[in-house]
Amino acid sequence: MDLIALGALIRAKRGQAKITQETLALDVFGDSTRKGDISRIENGKTNPQEATLQKLCAALSISEEEMLPIRTARRADEQLANIP
Repeated sequence: MDLIALGALIRAKRGQAKITQETLALDVFGDSTRKGDISRIENGKTNPQEATLQKLCAALSISEEEMLPIRTARRADEQLANIP
């Protein structure tokens, strides 16, 4: 997955929604103290689990069309990882 592209999309959508990392962490994780996790995702430092990705998309109104290039890259990365 292109973690930099994912992070940029999350950051841009959060900015458009005018919410803080703390507020997004509360929406996604139910815990505002996990804003560091949001920061790591936005900075491309971590690959979020699928469930977290779905919650981020729901919280930020990110459409499937916007996620398609990122999801496609994720599948390609997973397939490459399985090549012996």
